[in-house]
Amino acid sequence: MAVQTGMLRDLVGAVMASRSAELHFRINDTNIYAAGTQRGRIIPTAVYKVTPDQTTGEFSIDLPVVGVLLADAWYILEIHWQDDAGGVTDFPQWQIRVNSAGNLVDSIVWGSAYARSGANLSLIWLSLPEPLGLRKGQLWWKTDPNNPSNPANTGLIYRGL
Repeated sequence: MAVQTGMLRDLVGAVMASRSAELHFRINDTNIYAAGTQRGRIIPTAVYKVTPDQTTGEFSIDLPVVGVLLADAWYILEIHWQDDAGGVTDFPQWQIRVNSAGNLVDSIVWGSAYARSGANLSLIWLSLPEPLGLRKGQLWWKTDPNNPSNPANTGLIYRGL
């Protein structure tokens, strides 16, 4: 199991508390553990549900890892929420491969046959260490955005490979 964290808010950053939002994670197909202490345990396509915090929009969910399953596996996400006309369900076309605890965005595989789009090539990461979320084609400016006079600033721009 690996805890995945994230935050659900609308386009302007408002918490969706009044919209009864809920996230559903479902493995893409029935599977079976191929190794470890769980070897031979069958995994059905049961839904793992989480309701984001009503005041912050943050969520945390413990999901089984997929790297030790016999067949290629990933999670499919459904976002259930209410609008003025009733219930809405979003189906992001993300391939979510949970193999370790962390932020959900780090478990999404971009550019796969199941991902609707690739990395946002308009995004430029500003940091001294190489960003964990750097995707193929994105730019990383090796700089300290909070301290322009930092001697560690190189001014170099790198492209994700």
